[in-house]
Amino acid sequence: MKSYPLTVRAKSFPLPDCVSITLEPDPADRAAFRIWPGQHLVLQVPVAGEPLRRCYSVHDGPFNSAPMTITVKRVPGGQVSSALHDALRVGDRIMASAPAGRFCARPEAGGYHHFYLYAAGSGI
Repeated sequence: MKSYPLTVRAKSFPLPDCVSITLEPDPADRAAFRIWPGQHLVLQVPVAGEPLRRCYSVHDGPFNSAPMTITVKRVPGGQVSSALHDALRVGDRIMASAPAGRFCARPEAGGYHHFYLYAAGSGI
């Protein structure tokens, strides 16, 4: 699986135990990051000098011209969620896969359709 460097453009805490991270690919890699709703990225998060891989759903992204953002809930004792909450800074670079996943609706040549989806919880 090919990995691309992403730059952390913003970091906020919408809830005390959740961090939202806005990521941006290099200009040369933008074509690989056309994200459809429902897709995810596999981040390689350095923890104690070793890259640990975790999947995170993208909730905003280039499909709708918004920044590409993930939100991560802190897991008690979780190495990766703790690193993303505590160590990752704006301006840092992190490696990630291109968007993946087939849990998405893509508009066909015939136009868009209306979908009404309801979900609750953290993640899909």
